[in-house]
Amino acid sequence: MASTAEVLGTVPLFALLDGSERAALAERIERKSAKKGEAIFEQGHPGDALFIVLSGAVEIWIKKQTGEKVVLETAREGEFFGEISLLDGGPRTASATAIDDAELIEVDRGDL
Repeated sequence: MASTAEVLGTVPLFALLDGSERAALAERIERKSAKKGEAIFEQGHPGDALFIVLSGAVEIWIKKQTGEKVVLETAREGEFFGEISLLDGGPRTASATAIDDAELIEVDRGDL
């Protein structure tokens, strides 16, 4: 498995950091586990972190006013999600739920 610093290098937001900067960031961030069906975050909640999928899958979705669930994306190994709220400081624009057991890297605003 790739090191946390190597995984960070695959995310466009962190790709411009040099190796020592990515290593320093890697020391500050946490890995998180999510069981199948577990909410990672919910639409409207504060958005202060992005997530990188190490294994498993996470569904990014919204609920329409009619109550219908609309899946926007399924993030799988090596993909990331949650960056919009991290960057703009606004509330979450969608919800994220693990659809398989998942291992994630969580990068929050304080880590940056």
